[in-house]
Amino acid sequence: MAQDTATYAPTTEDYLNRRAEQLVLEGYRLLADPIDDMRDRSAPAALRFYQDKLGASAGAEAAAALERFMTSLNTCAFRPLVAYRAGSRFISPDEVLLLGIVAGIQHWDEQIFRVCLTQLCPETSLIKVAASAETFAATLRNLGVVLAPLPLSLRARITRQSETGLRASRATKTLH
Repeated sequence: MAQDTATYAPTTEDYLNRRAEQLVLEGYRLLADPIDDMRDRSAPAALRFYQDKLGASAGAEAAAALERFMTSLNTCAFRPLVAYRAGSRFISPDEVLLLGIVAGIQHWDEQIFRVCLTQLCPETSLIKVAASAETFAATLRNLGVVLAPLPLSLRARITRQSETGLRASRATKTLH
């Protein structure tokens, strides 16, 4: 399988139109999409999506790695994660962070990886979630699916989210 090249995309729209980013984003959305009112995860839809895009064996491997990552993250997350429906042209803050985690791992960008991960889960859970994230990112890389480094517009959005969260957490602390 030919590797998706990690060329730098200057805009958010260009970045999100790349095959590798679409695989991560749409796989996450399909997995997070409720299939009924009980909010079950739609693992079969994510599996079919990955198998259609990567082939049966590779697709199953990528879908399983994503499911382990999302299970770990959902178990430890500060709050329920937000995802738009598959095919949406919008991107939620949590989806931006998810892309930042995977791109950060694949490009050895520890700063963006850590900033994104710490916005989603507490310090006590970082190792567990990071391990499953690394497995997913490595699985994709081994299958020739490499995300581009985050464009400056998304990096700025993550930084703003991080700073806003930091200010909010400082403002909510009280002395007794």
